Amino acid sequence: MNLKAMRNNPDTVFAFINSKTDAVQRAYYDAIAVTFKNDTIGIPPPEYYRQVNEIFESYTAYDNFLTFLVQSDMHCYTNMNIVFTADAGSITSNGRWGDKRLIDWLTELESFEDGKVVQNVCKGTVFLFSQLARGVPPCPPL
Repeated sequence: MNLKAMRNNPDTVFAFINSKTDAVQRAYYDAIAVTFKNDTIGIPPPEYYRQVNEIFESYTAYDNFLTFLVQSDMHCYTNMNIVFTADAGSITSNGRWGDKRLIDWLTELESFEDGKVVQNVCKGTVFLFSQLARGVPPCPPL
């Protein structure tokens, strides 16, 4: 669904805010496993993050895909005050070490359609998505 929308709307930015170890998404995973009587309950944070990166890898084919990854297990950002203090390092770093704050990145998205380049944001050594096949996430956990 997202891929088709990205392809059909190249001038629209598709921006994703995600935590590297989102506790709520991992709980959803467990709930689905129980519902379908699957004995694979409990997705560890590294496996969750690996699967997120697999999904994001398919999105990188489109220039209108952007992501802001936070080293956190928080689920929601934009409906809470942490939208002002979160950066790629944590929900409370507030750009302390020169990292871009989430609120500033969201503000930049307004100018995407005017041709301004907006960068993906994450904390850690950034690897190419193509390296995922070797088990290296594009932005490993700290």
